[in-house]
Amino acid sequence: MLNVMLFSQLKILLLTLPLTLPLTLPVLKAETMTSEFDPSTALYYGDSVATGYGHGGAEGNRNSDARWGRGAGRVFEVLSSRPEGTFKGKDIVLSSGVLNSGLDIDTVRKQLELLQGRGARSIRLLGTPKTGTRFAGYNDQLRALSEKLGVTFLGGYDASDDGVHPRTYTWNY
Repeated sequence: MLNVMLFSQLKILLLTLPLTLPLTLPVLKAETMTSEFDPSTALYYGDSVATGYGHGGAEGNRNSDARWGRGAGRVFEVLSSRPEGTFKGKDIVLSSGVLNSGLDIDTVRKQLELLQGRGARSIRLLGTPKTGTRFAGYNDQLRALSEKLGVTFLGGYDASDDGVHPRTYTWNY
């Protein structure tokens, strides 16, 4: 009986103490747990456009995150080969490889769904050149897919003289 009384008194004492004790942990609110996208900490996957934005334009090799000339199928293979946890909680910028393999929208869908399924915090899909006939209609289809899957579509870009790569790799999204 004495133990019950002591416990009750201790409980009352603890409940009346100020909340500023060192043992008190702050309760995080949603607005303090979110953070803005930072391109310098994002992971960049895909083809030469991804190397330009995230890897200083380096060519890459067969197993690197991004590589010149990589098509959509190989981009999917590389994403699939990454260990569990690689994408979890990370911001991903994806250049899908359609510049090299043609518009394979089903493969791009698989790329995006894989990243979502593995817990990417956000996914930003890069588009293709805005002008010219070589990639006509690509951006419309990539935008529609992005909207359907809840992915951020970054849109098309002004191409350099080669008609494929961005005129500048300055992050302006």
